[in-house]
Amino acid sequence: THLENDKLTTLCKKLNFYIRGWNETELREKFIAQIVEMIDFDNPELAVAAFSERFIEANYENKRVRGKADWMVANGEFRPEKPFFFYTNTKRKKIVLTIPLGKCWEQCAFLNC
Repeated sequence: THLENDKLTTLCKKLNFYIRGWNETELREKFIAQIVEMIDFDNPELAVAAFSERFIEANYENKRVRGKADWMVANGEFRPEKPFFFYTNTKRKKIVLTIPLGKCWEQCAFLNC
């Protein structure tokens, strides 16, 4: 709808302005959560669903990799089959400072910002 497009445009502008200052929690709360609220992932007519705290695995460069996603959108009704998008909250080490720029770009690519 027109209202949804306006909200997405506003969120993308906010993301582009604050991208270098937000930490992961702020990114999740101020950007991702607002987009997720716009979509009813419990609708069985959708081709995708939202899953929390689920394990995923795949082959990458001839190796099997696996991990636990905090949240993901994937094909599948009761278990994720093919992830479309996922979010994993990285745990910071004591001295390392990280800017969630990579995560922001993941979100931006998901929304075509």
